[in-house]
Amino acid sequence: MLKHLLVPGLAAALGISAPVLAQSVDGDAFAEALTTLNGDWSGTLEYRDYRSNERVFLPHARTVSTGPAGEYILTENAFTDPGYTVHAAELTSWDGERMRSVYSRGGSFEVSESQLVKFEQTENGWRAELRSHGSDNGQPAEIRYLWSLNGDSLRAERQARTDTREDFVFRNRIEVERQARGE
Repeated sequence: MLKHLLVPGLAAALGISAPVLAQSVDGDAFAEALTTLNGDWSGTLEYRDYRSNERVFLPHARTVSTGPAGEYILTENAFTDPGYTVHAAELTSWDGERMRSVYSRGGSFEVSESQLVKFEQTENGWRAELRSHGSDNGQPAEIRYLWSLNGDSLRAERQARTDTREDFVFRNRIEVERQARGE
């Protein structure tokens, strides 16, 4: 869950809530870090099945294009659900304070807004944590996104916490490796 900036005010018009946490984080460094995601990636999509509560692993490929200053990301995704391939796209903008995303799959779309709450450079990449309000299995929830880039390995995990849970629980994760163009 991308190639152009969202129209200003779109988030408000679509009813996206204000950022979850307001704290000082280096948004410029995060924007620069986002540009390191350009390229083709392949690996695994893992998710928790709501019905069985079991984890499912699927082959996953994505292509990421970012704006020159990290102000937007276009991600095209493909993964094989049993019996068919799912194609999806996500357009995300970064305005220095908030990340706004539109995710489209199968003719429908979801809109979300996140606040960057932690960001750090590492020896071989970076780590970030973003928070938002959304839903988890039909219930209002606080969502936590944990992203890390370590060399050519990207991991992005989504966790959720509803009013009925004290802790965040795993919902989905991608673990992908950067591919040379044309692989």
